[in-house]
Amino acid sequence: MQKISSMKKLCLPLFAAAVCLLASCDSAPTASVSDIVADGDATPVYICTGGSSEKYHTTDTCSALASCSKAVREVTLADAQSKGRTPCKRCNK
Repeated sequence: MQKISSMKKLCLPLFAAAVCLLASCDSAPTASVSDIVADGDATPVYICTGGSSEKYHTTDTCSALASCSKAVREVTLADAQSKGRTPCKRCNK
């Protein structure tokens, strides 16, 4: 799972560069790269699927996830927040 997360982190700058190139070729107004990157709603985070879990984690190796009695799932930040999850204090410093 860590390898997939690393690949996503590497792809974000490439995506941003592609958006930049496309925006410069089009005269119609578009969202800026900083808007897309700053938005963060599609950022992958990790949640424990246990019933009492309330946090989301920036890495799947967070020590707080070690006590998860169910599965750890990768979801988007927007999805985690819409479920009422709040940031973990250990990995969201």
